[in-house]
Amino acid sequence: MKSFMSCALELTTVMPFKWYLSRYMCFYCEQTFVDSLKLKQHTKQAHREIKINKVMKRIGSIKRIKWDITEIKCKKCEEQMSNIEEFIIHARKHNLFFDSDVVMENLYVFRLSDDGMFCVHCGEGFKFFTPLLRHMNKYHNKSEKFICDVCKESFVLKGTLRSHIENVHSDMPYKCRLCLNWFPTRRAYSKHTETFHRTGKFSCPHCTETLSSRYLRNMHLATKHDLKTKQFGCDVCAKVFFRKSSLIGHKARAHLKERSATCHVCGLKAFDVHALKLHMAVHDNARPLFSCVHCGKVFKWKRCLALHKRRKHQHE
Repeated sequence: MKSFMSCALELTTVMPFKWYLSRYMCFYCEQTFVDSLKLKQHTKQAHREIKINKVMKRIGSIKRIKWDITEIKCKKCEEQMSNIEEFIIHARKHNLFFDSDVVMENLYVFRLSDDGMFCVHCGEGFKFFTPLLRHMNKYHNKSEKFICDVCKESFVLKGTLRSHIENVHSDMPYKCRLCLNWFPTRRAYSKHTETFHRTGKFSCPHCTETLSSRYLRNMHLATKHDLKTKQFGCDVCAKVFFRKSSLIGHKARAHLKERSATCHVCGLKAFDVHALKLHMAVHDNARPLFSCVHCGKVFKWKRCLALHKRRKHQHE
């Protein structure tokens, strides 16, 4: 598999990339971008000449590589191809032979676009990359079922997912002690614990079920016991909500496509202030940095530095 990666990077115009906190990330220098077009322009301009040996070391630690195949051209003979399978066949002309099944098992293949994308396997359309990636993991990734909430990378074993989170996302300061997931803000962590781990305090009068909020109890009464509390219906799609604020948010997102909050750093338009706050964790450069005296690694949060020292330098 490594021989194919090395060959493809040297001989073709395919572009490896990463996805982190709802942003495209350059595979080589980890600079992030909101738009896929800017990522492509950056990769072509900043990384025309790459050191294959250095890149292969990085690839060795990644289970599956995300590749943009919008343009596949052989650098040796200038022949254009439409997919990876065609390149594998074309490579035989240059005396290079690869197993198509093995290659495709280790690649996530996309055709990136800022105007909407289609699944290369089944043709289903998506406006944004995150839902497309979820779709790929759910329907076209049979072996890997544990998905990272941060970067949407998928894994066969839950233990491998935990190791990935600790090693790759260790700069996220809030860790759930019950399920070991990490979160970028206290609000995101609190919302997680409220939703998944809080002991129920709102009892159902018709069964033994207890819920963590009045909203969830109302939903339980309506769905399990067919007891209708006050509801708010969408006049566009007839979807029903138990809160007026939820209806307003639904219409803004699903029907009006309103993005009222704009990031002053990168220009990203978020649906609301809460979504913008979660996004701003990416740009939190004003926070003082904490450097490890042993290895020089830098962290945004002091608690992450302390955790790093316990893991890596406990006996130093």
